Amino acid sequence: MMGKIKIIMNPISGSGRGPRLLKKLLKHLDHDKFQTDITTTRQAGDATQEARDLTDASVLVCIGGDGTVNEVINGLLARKSSDPAIPLAVLPMGSGNVIAKELSITRCVRRFVHLLENHKEVLLDIGQVSFPDDTGWPVQQRNFISMAGIGFDAEVAHRYHQTRHGARLQAHLFNYFPLALKTLVKYQPPHISLEVDGQFITDQACFIQVANARSYGGPFVFVPSARPDDGLLDILWFSGQSRGDIFRYFLNAFLGNGSRSKDAHYLQGKKVILKSEEQVPLQVDGDCCGYLPAEVMIKPQSLAVLVPLKE
Repeated sequence: MMGKIKIIMNPISGSGRGPRLLKKLLKHLDHDKFQTDITTTRQAGDATQEARDLTDASVLVCIGGDGTVNEVINGLLARKSSDPAIPLAVLPMGSGNVIAKELSITRCVRRFVHLLENHKEVLLDIGQVSFPDDTGWPVQQRNFISMAGIGFDAEVAHRYHQTRHGARLQAHLFNYFPLALKTLVKYQPPHISLEVDGQFITDQACFIQVANARSYGGPFVFVPSARPDDGLLDILWFSGQSRGDIFRYFLNAFLGNGSRSKDAHYLQGKKVILKSEEQVPLQVDGDCCGYLPAEVMIKPQSLAVLVPLKE
C-alpha cells in the first residue's frame, strides 16, 4: 500500500463529466497500492472544508475546475500548522484549468495514474488577498494560485455570481462571453490607486492584473513571464479610460500577451496595496472575492503539488 488518496470531486465540472472521470480513475487505480476516500461537493465551500479537515492522506486529488482547485488550496492552507503537509494532485475538468496548464498536467486518466505512481513534488507560491477594516486589520483573506483581477473582469465575475444558480453553478467561458459584452456596453472604467512594496505607482489605473502564473484562463495570457515559483507577484496595470481600451486589453491577451498594449505597465513585487474612491470589485482565480481597498501578498513556496517526471 503506497498510501491513502483523498479525492474531492466537483460533479458539475467539465459540463458534468466529473462523475464519469472519477469512475474511470477508480477503474485504473491499483487498489493494492492506494486506498481511496471520496467526497463529492454539493455547494460552494464544501471543497474548502474537506481539505481543511483532512488529516490522514498521503495526497489530495482534486477533480474539478479552477474554482474547485481554489477552494481546495484555501482549505489546505487553513489546516493546522502542526498537521503534516499534504500535497495536491490536480485532475483538471474545467474550462480554464490554469494550474494544470502551468504544470503540464492533462486530463488523461492513464497519465494521471502514472503521475500518482511516478512524480516529483514541487513547492509553489500562493497569492493572498486581504481586505482590511477601518483600522487596517485584515478581516477577510483569500488565497489564489493564478491571479487576482481588479476592475472589469472582476465586475463580470461579480455579475456572473449574482445570476448563477442550480445547474448554472459551473462557470464556463461561453457563459462569460455574453455577460462580458453586455457589461462592457455600459462599463465606466474606474480610477485605482496602486502601491507596490511601499512605493506609490499610480492613482490612474483602470484595470490591474496581479499574476502568480502565466495563464489567465482559457486562451488568455496577460503576463507571459509570470511564474508560480519565483517568489514574486507580476503586476500589470493599464491606464486607458475607455471601453475600447478594455476590449483591446483582452484582445491582446487572447493573442497571447496582454502586456503588449502601449498603455500597459509591468512590474514585480511582493506586496501590493489597492485603493479607490469608487466601488471597485476584485476577483481571484475567476471567482468574485470582494471590493477595494485590498492588499495582495505573495506567500513563497506555500503549496506542495505533484508534477510529472520529465521523460
